[in-house]
Amino acid sequence: MPEFPNSPNFEPPTPWPPHNVEWAPEPPNSPRVFYRNFMAATPRIFVTHAILGLNILIFAAMVASGVNMMTPATAQLIRWGANYGPLTGNGQAWRLLTNMFLHIGILHIGMNMWALWNIGRFIERLLGNVGFAIVYLLTGLAGSLASLWWHPGTVSAGASGAIFGLFGALLGFVVLRRDCIPPALLGSLLKNGLVFVGLNVAIGMSTPQIDMAAHIGGLLSGLVAGVVLSQPLNRARAGRPWRNTLVAAGGGVAIGVLVLNLPHTSDVRAELTRFEQVDSQSLATFNGAVHQLTAGTITDEALADVVEQKVLPPWRQEKQRLQDLTGVPREMATAVRDFILYMNARQQQWEMLIAGLRQNDPEKLRQAKAFGAQADRLAGTAQ
Repeated sequence: MPEFPNSPNFEPPTPWPPHNVEWAPEPPNSPRVFYRNFMAATPRIFVTHAILGLNILIFAAMVASGVNMMTPATAQLIRWGANYGPLTGNGQAWRLLTNMFLHIGILHIGMNMWALWNIGRFIERLLGNVGFAIVYLLTGLAGSLASLWWHPGTVSAGASGAIFGLFGALLGFVVLRRDCIPPALLGSLLKNGLVFVGLNVAIGMSTPQIDMAAHIGGLLSGLVAGVVLSQPLNRARAGRPWRNTLVAAGGGVAIGVLVLNLPHTSDVRAELTRFEQVDSQSLATFNGAVHQLTAGTITDEALADVVEQKVLPPWRQEKQRLQDLTGVPREMATAVRDFILYMNARQQQWEMLIAGLRQNDPEKLRQAKAFGAQADRLAGTAQ
């Protein structure tokens, strides 16, 4: 049995303790010291699990309510709180928050929750429970705002802005505190973080459906927050409260200023939906009257009356509404222009037809037919 210093039979060497042995402390970035400080800084993690569970619960509720689990309809996403400029910027700023917990199909939520699970637990221990929650919410809001400012006419949703914010916070932390992280782990963290960001940027640049503005907004705001929150792990618990307060207050003020100055945009989607209804009704009325003329149940003059009294008035009114739109998002400006060009051609067709029928003028009837052919061609682009 080995002899320990508290045993009566233990005889220490002379002199004791030996003067020729140097008991050097382990460096702070040794694996054992890092792990001890890492676990002591945040003994329990629960925010990551709570966020993940909330996202899954909301997605399950959406599916249970009838939302398609693979490809949710745009109207359904808006109804559940997606970010959409004409609504968010006109009294519904709460969408900046709610859209962070909505996802556009099961693949979307699967990828985001996998990324959150893989990095969230580690970053929560680095930043602490409160700091992690602050970073997640603020960077998610920053991503929502960036998305809104960049393309206000797009309907966006998802946790990716906040997840990019977490990666940004991780990069900000390790850049300043690489002296307390084991070299092997530091290299792995930087490599994985940069690969994740690089791949997503590359994919986002080639895939229009991916909201790169939210990713970049989340990443940059997270980088700033990570720099402010970074501190030696062995003193983390003492320094966290004031750092958390600084990030929450500074981020809250910045987001508040941006929210108060949200861009005003017209609800072009709603206007185009309204136009499609007018277009369908007007064409149905016109084609029905033409069929009656062909069947010999009405006269040329009666057809002209139908077009003038029932077809053209709602058509002109709707065209004027489209022309009067202000704050049209740039990504929808082309669509609005195409619809107006189509409406002009169709209106000229009908106006020329009325004149040709009432004046019995073959040339005007020929021009009406030409305008109708032009309108049919433009109808293909105005979709």
